[in-house]
Amino acid sequence: YVPLTAQRQLLPDERWLDLDNAWWVQMMGRLAPGADEAQVQASLELLFSHVVNRSGAEIDRPGILLEKGHRGVQSHHRIPADLCWFVLIVVSLVLLIACMNLAGLLLARGAARQHEMAVRAAMGAGRWRLIRQSLTECMILSLGGVCLGLVLSIWIRAAVSGGIFGPSSNPHFNLRIDTNILRIDANVLMFALVAGVVTTLLSGLFPALRAGNTDPLAGLKESGSRGAPRLRLPKVLVSAQVAMSVLFVVASGLLCRTLINLYRIDPGFDTENLLLVPIHPGESLFPPRDKQLFFDSVRQKIAGIPGVRSVALSNATLTGGSGGWISTIRIPSRPDERPRELLGLSVSEGYFATMGINLLNGRDFRVTDTEGSQGVIIVNEGFGRLCFPDKNPLGQFIIIDGEQHRIVGLCSDHKYCGLRQSLSATIYRPHSQFKPSSMICMIRSVLRPLSLVPAVRKAVADIDRNLPLEGITTQKLAIRESLHLERLMTSLFGSIALLALALSCIGLYGIMAYNVARRTGEMGIRKALGARPWDVARPILREALTLAAIGVAIGLPVALALVGVARSLFYGIEPHDPITIIGTVGIMVAVATLAAWIPARRAAKVDPMVALRYE
Repeated sequence: YVPLTAQRQLLPDERWLDLDNAWWVQMMGRLAPGADEAQVQASLELLFSHVVNRSGAEIDRPGILLEKGHRGVQSHHRIPADLCWFVLIVVSLVLLIACMNLAGLLLARGAARQHEMAVRAAMGAGRWRLIRQSLTECMILSLGGVCLGLVLSIWIRAAVSGGIFGPSSNPHFNLRIDTNILRIDANVLMFALVAGVVTTLLSGLFPALRAGNTDPLAGLKESGSRGAPRLRLPKVLVSAQVAMSVLFVVASGLLCRTLINLYRIDPGFDTENLLLVPIHPGESLFPPRDKQLFFDSVRQKIAGIPGVRSVALSNATLTGGSGGWISTIRIPSRPDERPRELLGLSVSEGYFATMGINLLNGRDFRVTDTEGSQGVIIVNEGFGRLCFPDKNPLGQFIIIDGEQHRIVGLCSDHKYCGLRQSLSATIYRPHSQFKPSSMICMIRSVLRPLSLVPAVRKAVADIDRNLPLEGITTQKLAIRESLHLERLMTSLFGSIALLALALSCIGLYGIMAYNVARRTGEMGIRKALGARPWDVARPILREALTLAAIGVAIGLPVALALVGVARSLFYGIEPHDPITIIGTVGIMVAVATLAAWIPARRAAKVDPMVALRYE
């Protein structure tokens, strides 16, 4: 621990304590006993608003957020916590689908065993005994599922901890979680046991109550005259499963198309064969005194590696949204205009050529643009539209953090804070004038970028063998990493959609198979009277498609309404996307056809003599 005021001595190249727009300090305080948190929040907001207004700068979202100390910084835990709650809700919906599936199958099984239950009731079995038998059978199924789920959870634990909650280079979305937290302990076992009991109650209680209400006389009479009864409630449950599956399929389709759209975005620079090497001299055992000279030496050394076409330096990665700086700018020709806060990057000469960013007008930075020379900057088209909409920004002067700079170049727009973000006004300053404490080497090669890593490590080690190099990646991998959340959501919903479809298919198959078994005699009579196999199979397929159509008709409007509320998750696509809707309907038709195909085929192959003998 060192005093905050020692920043000038420890990091002489940084000016954080002198800038009134560098929001980097986190304040911690202990509330007095009995203090009202809402009142403290209001007082802090009033004080902060006064300080911001006094600085005169335009800030997008000024504010003070009061957080409880035991929860940590809000920006560090908000996304993981929200995501965990979201996953819990989604998994609960899948469990509900499984419960409806099991309830439907148990109802069908109970209907098929109605004669057995009637005989048991006639022989003196009480209502509670029949209910207890049905619940016991359901509990055995549920506990079997719990045991299988625990075994599978052990198998997928490594994948979950290393994939979904693995480390991310994106500072705005890092779900690094200690794998020891994801262990199978007594709490997990207890939760799984409770989930099994809840599953038993949700899926087995109603079938058990129906079995306990069996009328011996009616059951024996119906069994002897008409066979197993028709089932209405299981069909309702199947349609409900299809409706809930539609929700996941629609969301999965929209997220998949969103991810495709994001990958197709033109970021405004060339992402091919570009290696990114972070350089942090402060992490060396013996940090260099002149960091800018050190950066230039590293750049020249790497430029001599065979296969390297060009090398440039920047204090920020594009599409990563980190490493840049925010500066307060004023335009001398408009003194009455309120100051603005804009994004800035510190780069070396040759940066725009290396990154493939078009320099539309003016010149690039030069080696003569040093600390003692006139301050120069290059701006992008967004800056020109914002600050000089009626004139050419080239040659204009602006004041950055109290110092005057001349615009010497105009470049094209490109993405910075992620692919989703709109193009923003950006300022570029030569690193020799801004002097950042760390830089990133942008290496454009004619070879595969990662093949240069050993040579790059050796080149840096020749200058400082004590400097660690971490976080080396390619620009394409950096863009892919910036889409960590989108890839996670797409994978999550895709997997859950497949599981929901499988459960719906199983439930629909069970009902159709039961109907075929119930109507075996009828099918035998129809075939004996000359019906063709297709005439016998067609009603089975029609019934399955009807149940699926009812589920789609109910689930599709609900799904579209819910995804409309969450439209911020999607990019380049509307929630009422016709391709996604048509694809969802097609998938549900295919699932219904697949579920009914085997029962329909079995019905088509019924032997009339065997069926009549069975009847």
